[in-house]
Parts: sequence; structure tokens; C-alpha cells
Amino acid sequence: MSSALETAFAEEWPRVVGVILRAYGSVDIAEESAQEAFTRAADRIAAGEKLRNIGAWVTTAARHVAVDSLRREAALRHKLPLFAEPEACEDSAEEIDDRLGLVYVACDPLLSPEQQVALALRIVCGVPTADIADFFGTSGATIAARLTRAKQAIARSGERFSWPGPEDRAQRIGAALTTIYGVYTLGHTAVAGSDLMDSRLSGLAFLLARSIVAEHPGDTEALGLLALIELGEARGVARTTLDGMPLTLAEVDRST
Repeated sequence: MSSALETAFAEEWPRVVGVILRAYGSVDIAEESAQEAFTRAADRIAAGEKLRNIGAWVTTAARHVAVDSLRREAALRHKLPLFAEPEACEDSAEEIDDRLGLVYVACDPLLSPEQQVALALRIVCGVPTADIADFFGTSGATIAARLTRAKQAIARSGERFSWPGPEDRAQRIGAALTTIYGVYTLGHTAVAGSDLMDSRLSGLAFLLARSIVAEHPGDTEALGLLALIELGEARGVARTTLDGMPLTLAEVDRST
């Protein structure tokens, strides 16, 4: 994967999943469409094609993948007119809300706490199933089954998915805070790769914590989580060398 595509994936994955989920109401279709769209982008770039705006290209491709998938299903059910393609949404403020909104989606009360965190890591952060399994200390097959059951539970909860509204969000804030902390934990000590930390995940957790505090400014637990993440991030530069190698406590420069 090219560096440009890696950057786009980190920044655009939640937005793409959110756009498709809002439009078509299926967690499965949203995730699979986003994944297929990024795969197609990788193939195009590998073939030498230059994509000027990867995020916009992937979003459009994901919408086409979703429409094709739904048309196949609709053809079997004779309901093709139900799946007309809605207009794209390019509002940057909604992009941030989509990230937090996806956390609330993952925190459906039908799911167990483990399923909530696992689903958030997958649909909000795009973390590979194998890395989620390492985070939970279990096998990839177990996590894959847990994710499948979670998405099936959400699908069974109603004929049409409904984006969590203010009342749902207020009821799910405790689970959302736990989930955001799980995202930060995975970023604070990466389970894969040569780096000690995964700055993409820790940065996303910081953004999510700030967003949830903005939404619930008087919630002391939300404020506490944000303060914890801010403290961890402030000290993060002292935990490693310039090339990302971990430092022991005796080696840490406490003046930084």
C-alpha cells in the first residue's frame, strides 16, 4: 500500500463507512463496500494511475459497490426501486460526527462490552481482525465470529437501521467512553508492527474524546477520559527514541 493510500485510509475509513451506513443502513454493507473500494484504489495506484483525491474516489467507489450489492439483493426480492442512490454528503463537520456516531452504533445495548469494542475497532478504525484478536488475547476466528454476531444482532434489531439520535447517544455514553478508551489502549501500546505506539489510533481516540466532551461538556467521566488521554499523549514523546524504540523508566527524560 502506498504512503498516500495509507494516509487516506487512516483519515477516510470512518467517513466512508459512515456515509455508506447512513445511506443504506447495513453495517455489513458499509464495511464491505469501504474495504472493496480501498482495494480497488490500491489496485489502480499499483497500476500507475494517479488519484487526485483518494478520499473522494474511494467514497464514490464504495457507494457504487453498495448500490451493486443492494441491487443484487433487491432483484431477488423484486424491490429494486427502494435502493435509489441518495446524494453524497461532503460536510466536513458531519465527517467528525460520523466518527463518533459510528462509536455509538457499535455501542448498541444489544451487544456485549467485548462486542462493542471489537466492532468499534473494526468499523470506526479499520483495525484488522488479527490485530483485534491480539488486543483481546484470543484467536482471529473467535473475533471474526464475535464481529459477525454483533452485526447480525444490529441487523435483527429493526427492519431499517436508524442512526443513533440524541436519546440513544445519551443512553450509550458510558459504553462509548469505554470503547474510546479501548481504542486509545490499542494505540498507546500497538499490538502489531515495529513501533511501540500506533499514533493513528491514539490520535483518533483523542479526537473522539474531544468530540464526546463537546457533546456532553458536563459529563465528568467524559472529561476524565479526555484528561487521561491528554496526559498520556503529553508524555508519549518521552517513551521512545527518535526512531520509535521504547525507553526504560531509567532512560526516560522526565524534563520533556
